[in-house]
Amino acid sequence: MNMLKGLGRNAGWLLAALLWCSLQAQAQYVFTTIDDPIAKTNNNNLTEVTGISGNTVVGYFYGPLLHGFYHVLGTSNYVTLDEPLGFANGTSDTQPSGISGGSIVGFYQNFLGGASGNYGFLYNIASGTYQSLNDPDGDFGVNSSTWPTAIDGTNIVGYVGVSVPPNLDYIGGFKAQSTGTGFVYGAPFYYPVISSITINAGYNTTNYATYITGISGTNAVGYYVDQSAVVHGIIYNLLAGTYTALTAPNGFGCRLTGIDGNNVVGYYADANHSYNYSGFVYNLASGSYTATSIHDPLAPGSSYLLGISGNTLVGYFLDNSGNTHGFAATLPVPSISLAATGNGLVFSVTNGIPSATCHLITTTNLAVPQSQWSVISTNTFNASGVFYYTNTASLTAPARFFGLNEVP
Repeated sequence: MNMLKGLGRNAGWLLAALLWCSLQAQAQYVFTTIDDPIAKTNNNNLTEVTGISGNTVVGYFYGPLLHGFYHVLGTSNYVTLDEPLGFANGTSDTQPSGISGGSIVGFYQNFLGGASGNYGFLYNIASGTYQSLNDPDGDFGVNSSTWPTAIDGTNIVGYVGVSVPPNLDYIGGFKAQSTGTGFVYGAPFYYPVISSITINAGYNTTNYATYITGISGTNAVGYYVDQSAVVHGIIYNLLAGTYTALTAPNGFGCRLTGIDGNNVVGYYADANHSYNYSGFVYNLASGSYTATSIHDPLAPGSSYLLGISGNTLVGYFLDNSGNTHGFAATLPVPSISLAATGNGLVFSVTNGIPSATCHLITTTNLAVPQSQWSVISTNTFNASGVFYYTNTASLTAPARFFGLNEVP
């Protein structure tokens, strides 16, 4: 909700106006392709966008190794990231996976001396410095197995590979907190719990693996893999230690990949696109899907939705050659302006979704819930995302508040 600028008096009456937008399930996103210029120069159009904070996205590209980058949307500014500890011998892969403000988390592989472990890092954009982020429980594989995937403020989540005798290997979620000079790690956690994993004759017969891929406040999201290799989305409350399962819009399994406030994103096999992967958005507060088939219009195949920040979603899609291209999908937020004319007031609403239907609503009391505001006009955005409406004013009318409620 944004308070409209330029409130003023006209012929003795005072008008107050504000914008209230409620974006619905099948709103039309505007997609922008993101290809790292180095990947394009190398004739190797393989770019994957993995996270977003504000107007800055992170991801990695092939060139021919995996190189991280961050990019400011709407600009040509791309900055390459190569974790120096792993890149010392020029053979490391660097994969940023999450961003919060000026902090980026991710992981890299270091092949020096025959090693093949995965190591975490925290990168500070302002200082250009890296910190190693390796969960001490991440002992699965060679040397290390720590995959930081998301950050919110100083809190970081991801997953680790843990070995449990005799020769049992698990993937578990983890949470770490940055202290500025180091990290405080919590114990790995599993879905449902590690004690529920069945061990028979020295083997893990249930194959539970828990992947945590996003965090916002006290909620983390991710997915687990059951004994039949079916993937299930989960929301994990970090304070209570409780899980909530979430299926895809079609009722089947999915991967949850990001969260911002009450909005959770993920992707699933979408029958609307011949079972290619599409993304979705789920709102925790309403308990409903607000977008059910996020699929880049340039993608003949799968689109993978990996992150969210406000009204912008990010991920990547596959082209006909199997190359990957990053994307940002933005939901337009209409803006409203007012102009007095005679004894009337002209509302000009721009940046709407073409063909979307909107109600102009009003109230004299901001304490009244939006659902109880009065509808004074129903309008449709034109092809340019604009509509106009003129309202008659009264010299004796009380101050009123106006809003825009966008509906399917």
